[in-house]
Amino acid sequence: MAISRANAFLVNTIGPTGTPFPFRVRTEVTPAGIWTLSLVALDVSDVGPSWGDIALPYTYVWDVGHYQFRPGSDRLLLDAEEIARTRAIEVMGYEIEWARTHRGPAREGIRDLIRIRSSDLPRFVEDLHTYDFEMIDASHELSKAELDELMVIAHAREPKAGMLDPLTWASLYVSNHDACYMWQEARSNDLLRATVSRALVNFTIASSHTDLEVTAPNPRVLDHLIEPATAWTAPQDMVTLSEDAIRLAVCRGDWKLGQNLPREAAYMVQYRFKAGTWEWLAA
Repeated sequence: MAISRANAFLVNTIGPTGTPFPFRVRTEVTPAGIWTLSLVALDVSDVGPSWGDIALPYTYVWDVGHYQFRPGSDRLLLDAEEIARTRAIEVMGYEIEWARTHRGPAREGIRDLIRIRSSDLPRFVEDLHTYDFEMIDASHELSKAELDELMVIAHAREPKAGMLDPLTWASLYVSNHDACYMWQEARSNDLLRATVSRALVNFTIASSHTDLEVTAPNPRVLDHLIEPATAWTAPQDMVTLSEDAIRLAVCRGDWKLGQNLPREAAYMVQYRFKAGTWEWLAA
């Protein structure tokens, strides 16, 4: 898996000293059987290919925070429908001004909830630089009543309430903030596994300071990283590098911006560059 080195682990830093962001993953399984994932650091564009493969036929996208201006303007932004059309994607846009909780720089268009084919999502998010982004899949084209319900749940639910549980027509939900903080809900762990795999590859490349190709982690490593009710954090400054391998120190514990990074390694995740193999080792 070859990834651009200009990924979220190189762009985002902590505090005035510029400490690189860690790899941090936390998963849960709700009583309703819904998997949740909280991940640092990944951009929604990194999820596009996997979403296109796994999601139900339709995808609804809203609250796209971006700075793509209309041609000839340095003030008016494109709305989500216009972004899709500039990328030659078949799209249906909906006016949802009543549901907006905030408004960024002025938009001439107001169709900020859109429906596209899930297979087109990778093209929609490719090189789309966003600071906010939400999407959900759907088994069918939603009725007006279902769209209203979606927007009410999206904008009026309690902070810790999930999206998927009341929406039986959906199987996946993703929220991305600052092209870094990712939240997912899913009825299976397929997208979670693909997302954590991509983030770990990005982190390995960023930490190795090379352009070497890195293969996707094996199932054993992923099984450990997505163990429910467990949080893992791997600080970049605890990575060790040799000629043939890179070792990532994986610490038990969560991390949020403004908190100290965990420093006690519980395990090592080792990647051997020449062999292209991953290992989960005791620290």
